[in-house]
Amino acid sequence: TDDDDSGADLTGSGDIESGGDEDGSGSGTVGSGSGGVIDGPSSEVTLSIHTDRFPYETTWQIVRRAAWSFASGEASSGAHDDAFAQVVARGGPYDVAGAAFASDVRLAHEFWYTLSVFDSLGDGVCCSYGSGGWSLLVDGVQVASGGSFSFVDSFTFRLPYVSSPPPPSRPPSRPPYPPPSPLPVPPPLLPPPPSPPLSPPPSPPPSPPPPSPPPSPPPS
Repeated sequence: TDDDDSGADLTGSGDIESGGDEDGSGSGTVGSGSGGVIDGPSSEVTLSIHTDRFPYETTWQIVRRAAWSFASGEASSGAHDDAFAQVVARGGPYDVAGAAFASDVRLAHEFWYTLSVFDSLGDGVCCSYGSGGWSLLVDGVQVASGGSFSFVDSFTFRLPYVSSPPPPSRPPSRPPYPPPSPLPVPPPLLPPPPSPPLSPPPSPPPSPPPPSPPPSPPPS
């Protein structure tokens, strides 16, 4: 049983720009994106839903928030709210399993928007009961997709859409400085020359022979 009430009339202003079936089937309704006619710059946003085996569990909505609602670093969390939030488009539940549905809505620039895709039984649209999914296109370029979630899958974006912030400006270049002079390298130390071999001590001179005894006197 689908107990989620997001399939009710949540367009805020009550103005429905196009209603009834999406692509000839289902029960999607799309709001005008601004609660009326958009005079200024805008983008065409397309939500594609591929249902699983239980399409009646799937609904979605797009909420417009005030231009000052988000800081620049919070563009993808989807976990914010403000007093000026207004549902500008919604769709589902669907009645055809394993089918693709596309909903187009034109949204004004200079606002934040949060897309939320709901599953009333908390098993998402992929992959326990079929290979469903969703994708979001801004001016024909895909910016987000999903399908494996529990009760809700959200994506928050700002229009005009920028996929990533611009790179920081480079600091002014400085004039090149000459590289420091290298320190003198001392010559490599050579090993000391080997010592000459030691000569053996000289032999002592030979001893002189003992003197001969004097001759004996002749006998008398």
